[in-house]
Amino acid sequence: MNATESIQVILPPGAEWTPGFDAARATDAYIATIPVDARARSDAYFEGGNWIDFWGTLITVAIAWLLLSSRFSARVRDFSERHFRQVNLQVLAYVLVYLIVVGLLTLPWDFYTGYFRERAYGMSNQPLGGFLRDWAVGIAVSVALGSLALAGRASTSLNRGQFTYFQRQRRRLGTSWSSSGNR
Repeated sequence: MNATESIQVILPPGAEWTPGFDAARATDAYIATIPVDARARSDAYFEGGNWIDFWGTLITVAIAWLLLSSRFSARVRDFSERHFRQVNLQVLAYVLVYLIVVGLLTLPWDFYTGYFRERAYGMSNQPLGGFLRDWAVGIAVSVALGSLALAGRASTSLNRGQFTYFQRQRRRLGTSWSSSGNR
């Protein structure tokens, strides 16, 4: 197409611009041009997205509960406290491990919602290798940015003295919360 050619847009009846233009009527006119089966498929995809958000939230909460109740989170915290003296490095180590583990535990859900479901609705033709590469890049970016952001936040909180109450309590109770039986 060159610069002198133009694209002709065919407007359905009711969607033309008039002085009393009604956006809702024009939208209904465009929607009426969509075949019934395509509209049903679109509605199912959209409404399924609401359920995906709901179940995704439940899965995230279940994973957090699993990591807490299995004491995995406490073991990672204890590991980071044993190996790093600075709180911001402890937070960095904890968040690195936490985000990687959560990413791996959510892989089946991400695989269903981002690969199988998208392909079932014709919304993606990406091969499996491409999906896994993009997933891994997303996890890597989350780990890199999330861990640095939270470690930086811990550092600024320390500089403002916001951790001092908890640090005093830990010194009073012992070097670890486990010494007071609060696990």
